[in-house]
Amino acid sequence: MAFDKIRVSGTVGTAGTLTVPMPWAFGEVVGFRATAVGDTAARIKITDGDARVLFLNAGDIDYTTTKDTLIGLDDTSTGLAGVLYDSTGAAATIPGGRGVIAKSPLIVDWSNGTAGDTLTIDLYVKGPIWKQTTTITVPNPAATVTASATLRSKFAQVPAFSALLTGTDTAVRIKMTDADSRVFYLDAADKDYKTAKIHRHVVYDDTLTGLTPQLLDATGVAATATAAGPLPIVKSPITLEVSNGGTAGDVVTHDLYYYTG
Repeated sequence: MAFDKIRVSGTVGTAGTLTVPMPWAFGEVVGFRATAVGDTAARIKITDGDARVLFLNAGDIDYTTTKDTLIGLDDTSTGLAGVLYDSTGAAATIPGGRGVIAKSPLIVDWSNGTAGDTLTIDLYVKGPIWKQTTTITVPNPAATVTASATLRSKFAQVPAFSALLTGTDTAVRIKMTDADSRVFYLDAADKDYKTAKIHRHVVYDDTLTGLTPQLLDATGVAATATAAGPLPIVKSPITLEVSNGGTAGDVVTHDLYYYTG
């Protein structure tokens, strides 16, 4: 795992963009430091190479005074593509303490500015993040179907995944189990993976029903709703399971994002 700072600068005017390539195909965006010359009330949006919005100012900000920002997903996700969930698929209520998984290059958009505005931005990133894509086809209605995803390393951590169902069903469940039979993600209810591709950043909190790893404090007591735990270390290969599919021929494309350490 490596860390890097990437600086880009240029004239962005009333509305403009800067392109920021990362050293890897996928990485984690931890934060940024931005300084502008010009308008004192403008907005920054950061989008990745898959057109996912990673950061979006909810209001105008004065960047003529340098702003050093850590990006941490929580339960406020208006306008964002990356949403933070707990490991049962429910919207998380606490920050996960990690950055945002992104595909290179990053696009920094400047808006609500003034002609002649300039922007200098440092993006703080770490990586590489690896992506494993697996395709699962539902053979018949109500079937439970599995597929195996072999990672680049024997052990890994999985901070996020994406899934898209091509077909008919708008209510299926996804489960992920490692080679030691440890369930580390399990939808607690049927989810709609069809209407749009779902990007889930996963946090471990006090909701762990059906999972093998349990979050405890340092005295062995179950963690409270204000606590976020580390990502479990999982063993390859990973078994991906899709259940409750109601239509034969539906296809789920699953992207697993992981650190190799």
